[in-house]
This record gives sequence, C-alpha cells and structure tokens, in this order.
Amino acid sequence: MMIVKRVLVTAMTTALVLGSAAVATASASDERIGGPHRTATSVAISQEAFPHGADVAVLVHSDSFPDALVAGAAAGALQAPVLLSGKGIIPDAVVAELDRLNPDEIILVGGPLALSRRIEVQAAAWGTVTRLGGENRYDTARIVASQLTKRVGSASVAYLASGAIFPDALSGGVAAALDGAPLLLTEPDRLSVETAAHLKAMSPERIVILGGPAAISASVASTAGKVAPVKRLAGADRFATSRAVSAATFPSADTVLLTNGYNYPDGLSGTPLAVAKDAPILLVLSKTVPATVCTEIRRLAPDKVVALGGKQAVSDAVVAAAKKCAEPPVTIPVQPEPTPTITAGPAGANG
Repeated sequence: MMIVKRVLVTAMTTALVLGSAAVATASASDERIGGPHRTATSVAISQEAFPHGADVAVLVHSDSFPDALVAGAAAGALQAPVLLSGKGIIPDAVVAELDRLNPDEIILVGGPLALSRRIEVQAAAWGTVTRLGGENRYDTARIVASQLTKRVGSASVAYLASGAIFPDALSGGVAAALDGAPLLLTEPDRLSVETAAHLKAMSPERIVILGGPAAISASVASTAGKVAPVKRLAGADRFATSRAVSAATFPSADTVLLTNGYNYPDGLSGTPLAVAKDAPILLVLSKTVPATVCTEIRRLAPDKVVALGGKQAVSDAVVAAAKKCAEPPVTIPVQPEPTPTITAGPAGANG
C-alpha cells in the first residue's frame, strides 16, 4: 500500500511542478527538534511525535496563522500531526513524511485560497480528503470546532483566542487539546458572529479566554459571559500569558517545550507533540529566556527542556539558560554559632 502511494505521489508531484526542491533534512535531539525552515521543522516534530505513523494527518498553509491556530489545537486532540504546506503543492519533505505516516485521511484546514484544489487532488493519494474551510478565519475555526465535536465528543469548555494575533494560542492550544475542547477565534473588540453562534449551540460550562484585554477586550469577555462563566488566562505580555496557561494546566511536567514567541509555525506544529508528552509550550525570545518563563520552568522542575525550531528561532544559549532555570536553587546550610565554653574557677575561689 505504501509503495503504491509513494509511486503515485511521486508521479503527481513531477507532473505538477518541475525542478522542485530536494527534501529538506529534519532532525531531532534531546534538546532540539527542528529543520532548516518551518516545513522541515513540522516534519521533524511529526517524526518525533508519531514514530509509528498516524491514522490522520492535518495539512495547513505555512503562512496562514489563523488556520494554523485552530489546526494545532484540533490536531492535538485528534492525535494527528500538523504538517505545513505551500498553497499550490505539497512540499517534497511533507510528501515523504506522509508516505512514512501512511494515514487513511488527510484533513486540509482552510479554503482553496490557502490550500489549492491541486493539493486536494494530490492528498487523495493517501486516502480520504476532508477540507475544513469557511468564509473567513472565524468561520473556519467554527467548522473545525464542529468537526472536533463529532469526532471526540462534546467538551464542557471552550477556549477563545484573538484571530488578529497568534502568541496566546501558541500555549493555549495545548490546554484546549488536552481538554478535547475547541479553540475558537474572535475579533479583539467584538465577539465574532460565527463564534457567538457556535458557543450558543455548544452551551459550554465555562469559557477560557487566552490573553489580556489588549488581545480580547473586556466587552468581548462580557458578551461571552452571557453564555457561560468566563476565566481569563493572561499575563503582562505574551511570555507571561504562556506562563499563566502553563500554571493553570500543568502541576508539574517531565518535559518543557520552548518556541519563539514571535514566530508561530514551530509552536503550532508542536501542539500534538506537547499533548503526546503532556508538556507545556512556553514562549521565549531567540536569545533570551524571559524571567517570568524561567520562574515557571523552575516551578515545573522538568527533566528535559526541548526547543522547537532551528537555532535562529531558539538559540542554544536559550536552551542552556532554560535548563539552568530547571535546576533547583542551591541552598547553603547555615552553620550554627559555636556554643561558648565557660570554665569554672577553683572551688572556694572568690573570682
């Protein structure tokens, strides 16, 4: 079956594009899972998370963060890898990975403007193709949420992230996936019509808002609160928000995954891996571990700290610094003061 697929896909790829780039090398180590670019990193993460293959694989456009936001959370709940593709053709590295995974179904997240009809035809070489795409990012999130409910059952909680920015969903997607819950998107200052309709139909017991009022306003929180009680997981910035999500989700963790807080693809591809390892995704800078993140790593006390992406995204120095954060603080025992010795004078002496 796999050999037939490989021959078919190779023929289709040759027909669709001539002179395509060679398969990029993906790699994993104890401290880093990544490749020379975002697509190769998604392959490396897939190989680490799904060494024995997967029944379902999720494809998303590598440059469309709104689709990737909801795809990462849903794929984590479905125990499926997220692989990044171009718009017009599935990259060679992803073709090779799909051959290895040998899935029965490919889920395309996004409409034809994100992933073309040609990709839909190409993906059919592996099995059933399901496209989840709506009129806009909010509608796509709603459709993904509805499909998730059909496959894993209704959840008691819904997660809400801004559709205008990506950082809060990098960490929050893991929490949503672990709850088997949908990650819905909203406009910052108005609860999106599509999201409001889904929340009303879903009738969750609670709603978790990811990010502070600058990401999702108090007005949106108030509107959502008419459906169910609202809890906000947020900090002073994207790094502190990742700490807040981790603190609310993980009492401890054997592994912590690090991703660049200004670069979404690696973190979103990493969501299924984080679910498999029961690990938080914490945001860092390319050359710095924010103090608030270091504090959270110290609290979690992991055995392993792993960077997602290449060294330009998360440097070796950041990995080393994060590992030091995980070390218990050195305590120097306080030596007791010596007890003074008083020598008595001869008996009967007057001193």
